[in-house]
Amino acid sequence: CGVFMAPLVGKVVRVIGTQRADLNGQEGRVESFNDATGRYNVILRSGELVALLPARCQPTAGGGGERAGGGRQGFDVRGLARSLPPPHQLAAGLAAVLCLVSGWSMGNAALAALVLFVVMTAVRDPGGPLAAARSAANAAADSMERVTGQRFTPAQVTCLLLSAAAFAYY
Repeated sequence: CGVFMAPLVGKVVRVIGTQRADLNGQEGRVESFNDATGRYNVILRSGELVALLPARCQPTAGGGGERAGGGRQGFDVRGLARSLPPPHQLAAGLAAVLCLVSGWSMGNAALAALVLFVVMTAVRDPGGPLAAARSAANAAADSMERVTGQRFTPAQVTCLLLSAAAFAYY
């Protein structure tokens, strides 16, 4: 959606009038607008991501470009990452460019694309890179259990995947 449809994107807002009393009065930065639900995605100062109707977002005085994490000016990596295409599209594009233009092998291009995908997913995730890594490790452990029928810990699966990636690289 355009700026005219979602004028609060990038602004600091105060949450008002929600049914969750713990949210009312909190401030956060509007990260994006979901056209499908008609709600703003707001990251509160606590780090929690909430989806709010426009009527529940009150712009703060001077809330133009401050970041929700303390009002400091600076480069907003998470905002930049959210403005780019989805991570899977970026990874596919990188793999194609590395193979077709740079002459990389498909294996090396796939590993580079995987690294880009993981980094972009982690940066875009409201919980940050650690939460994204934890979530990915748990999902991989669940997938391994479905395939093998045996339960692996997230640490075991992470070591297995890193070993496989190193083996494929060399």
